[in-house]
Amino acid sequence: MFLQPDEIIYCESDGNYSTIYLENEKKILISTPLKQLEEKLTDDFFRIHHSYIINMNKVQEYLKNDSYVILSNNIKIPVSRQKKSSFLDRF
Repeated sequence: MFLQPDEIIYCESDGNYSTIYLENEKKILISTPLKQLEEKLTDDFFRIHHSYIINMNKVQEYLKNDSYVILSNNIKIPVSRQKKSSFLDRF
C-alpha cells in the first residue's frame, strides 16, 4: 500500500507495530516500529512523544497549559517535556 504524506494525520506506537491514522478516518496497523517509520517520513512529521509522530500540517491547536496538540481529526496528543521546545521551534 502506498500513502501520500498529506493523507497521514498521526502515527502511534504499539510495541514492534505502528498504527497509522489517515484523513479518511481509516487506520492501518503495520509491523514496523515507530522509530523505523520516523526515518521514512518527510520533514512534515515530528516525533512529539515516545509513542506518537504527528503530521505538523494537521495541527489545529496547541494547548500550552496541558501540553497537548489537537489535530485535524480532533484527537488530543500529548507533547512530552523533552520534545516541547523542539516542537515549539518548528512553528
